[in-house]
Amino acid sequence: MNRTAAIFCVLIAAAVALGAFGQHGLKAVLTATQLGTLDTAVTYLTVQPIAGLVALRYGLVRPARLLLVGVVLFTGALLAYLGTGWVAVTFAAPVGGLLMILAWLWSAWALWRRV
Repeated sequence: MNRTAAIFCVLIAAAVALGAFGQHGLKAVLTATQLGTLDTAVTYLTVQPIAGLVALRYGLVRPARLLLVGVVLFTGALLAYLGTGWVAVTFAAPVGGLLMILAWLWSAWALWRRV
């Protein structure tokens, strides 16, 4: 559980760094659409790990790990596309999104059962 939490923290730090780099270093290089894609990746790379840390506090270790895989696939696909322009890597984004959805539904189910 602690390693999962540590990875979530590293992802949040990466999101801050990517956001700053995008606004200050890439703004003149990327198109408006590409900046929007970067913004989406940074948003998911920030919000989902924070929520994952909350899930871990509730003892939802396995759903949090599934969320971690989903976040990495989703944001990784977007960032890989921005870095390479290779459209084929974007196939992982919907898979990552689906894993995030499943992780949150699993979390809801697990918490509901505790009541």
